[in-house]
Amino acid sequence: MSDLEKAKENFLNGSNPTGFQLAETDVSRLFQIPQRLYGRAQELLKLETYFENTTNGAVEFCLVSGYSGVGKSVLVQELGRSIAKKTWVFNPRKIRSIPSKRSICGHCKCF
Repeated sequence: MSDLEKAKENFLNGSNPTGFQLAETDVSRLFQIPQRLYGRAQELLKLETYFENTTNGAVEFCLVSGYSGVGKSVLVQELGRSIAKKTWVFNPRKIRSIPSKRSICGHCKCF
């Protein structure tokens, strides 16, 4: 809104209404963490290689594991973006561990 107010003020004063830098005072009301991948090029390349192998007929199975907050989900999302550019369908699934002695099986269906 401040850009519009500044343009109106410049117009009413007879000066150029567009003669100022846009968005100088813009501040987001929400704190947002960018969903970008930094420093994971090797891991992403390895996952993309697994995917490329499957497009050539190979059977691959891959689990992404690690401590909470290290960027596993962002890594898999970035892989999904890469695959979507090639017009493939990518359907990742999260398997949460349950503190018990039962085994858990995760399923992923691609169509």
